[in-house]
Amino acid sequence: MTTSIEVLESIRAWLKENVCSEFKFKKPDDENTSGGYNYELVEPEVFLMFPPTKDVNNNKPVVPSVTVQFDERSDALIKGKNTMHIRLNFATWDPGLHTGDGFQRNVEGWRDVLNFVEATLRGLENAEFINDIRILKELEIKSGPISEQDAIINFYPYWFSYISFYCEFRAISTKEKYSELL
Repeated sequence: MTTSIEVLESIRAWLKENVCSEFKFKKPDDENTSGGYNYELVEPEVFLMFPPTKDVNNNKPVVPSVTVQFDERSDALIKGKNTMHIRLNFATWDPGLHTGDGFQRNVEGWRDVLNFVEATLRGLENAEFINDIRILKELEIKSGPISEQDAIINFYPYWFSYISFYCEFRAISTKEKYSELL
């Protein structure tokens, strides 16, 4: 039987290989958002269930990143298929435009997180399976900015968005497990 952890880890590996490896975003520098610094571009990290705090993550930044979570799992044991509702939470950091002429603070950083989300959506649309996990394309794949009580939250210069979808994976029944031994 595929476990919830195996599903999450498969999605994490797929994201690292097929999405995150194609991007580099600004590494946060909360001490200096005036633009008078040489910013560094880094590949996004992928976390499972909860992003760690910086001190737990060996003082490495936890943004840019995508966090793979699930909030519901249904097991249809007779049918031999399980479903899971997956939520991907995306985070980027961008205080403004860095050019050769200097820095201009703006609120256009949402474009980074939206590009990240849309590249992931394209990947999900093109993938039928992630390992043995089938993306349930017949159900809605939803995306949007992170909101609270129907209001988009402003955490400038951090930008957040999400994708949610359902996936299906095979359950091995007890009968199947023991038939090999008989």
